[in-house]
Amino acid sequence: MASGESTLRNFNPGADCLATLGCLRALGIEIEQHHDAVTIRGRGRGGLRSPGRVLDAANSGTTVRLLAGVVAGAGFEAAFDGDSSLRRRPMDRVARPLRAMGAAVETTQGCLPMSVRGGGLKGIEFEAEVPSAQVRSCVMLAALFAEGASRVRIEPPSRDHTERLLRAAGARLRSLPGGWLEIEPLGSDLPPLDGVIPGDASASAALLFAAAALPGSELTIEGVLHNPTRNGYLDVLGGSVPRSRSLRASRRWLVRRRART
Repeated sequence: MASGESTLRNFNPGADCLATLGCLRALGIEIEQHHDAVTIRGRGRGGLRSPGRVLDAANSGTTVRLLAGVVAGAGFEAAFDGDSSLRRRPMDRVARPLRAMGAAVETTQGCLPMSVRGGGLKGIEFEAEVPSAQVRSCVMLAALFAEGASRVRIEPPSRDHTERLLRAAGARLRSLPGGWLEIEPLGSDLPPLDGVIPGDASASAALLFAAAALPGSELTIEGVLHNPTRNGYLDVLGGSVPRSRSLRASRRWLVRRRART
């Protein structure tokens, strides 16, 4: 949705991320990969095009739920599908708020395949039934295209990666009392981004727990995302970790923490 050339480094070439790139290419976005760097030539908020095929999200719930919000605001129709596992995951969680905003959304008994026909959205006040970062992100992305501001609330708080990214890109988001977040529609295209994607906390957690379980071991992992909404596994390991790019866990440290508590 940005206008111009964005570059993101340390891109994860896993299947979920590649499914996202495939869907974006089908929506008319030119993307190039060079090792771990991805260059995206954005066409702005009105530059997406109707895909000539079904958007295949493979096994990625994040892909289909976030892009459903984007398509809802883009003003054309797109169909989404995925593998047999993704077809069992509920999609009414995003369909309901998108319908409330004015999009036409059809699911298959609440699941994929799903079609979204967008355009003419209006702002809503939405409180999610379950704490889901994917649902929250879907509504936020659709709200950027809506007429009038939208407000979303999810309690307890979920991962907030999307709002952090949108704020960094210049979108107008405002935190309100009671856990509400207000999103203003875009007045112009977002500027392109140039940045480094931090390492995945989920992937690092298994290694840190393995190090904590092995007597005499010590492991340092660098460049991992350190977001308070994503760091519960560090509390389980035995306490808070200094806010740095290096996360260290050792069995001796873990045992000492247990002794004090």
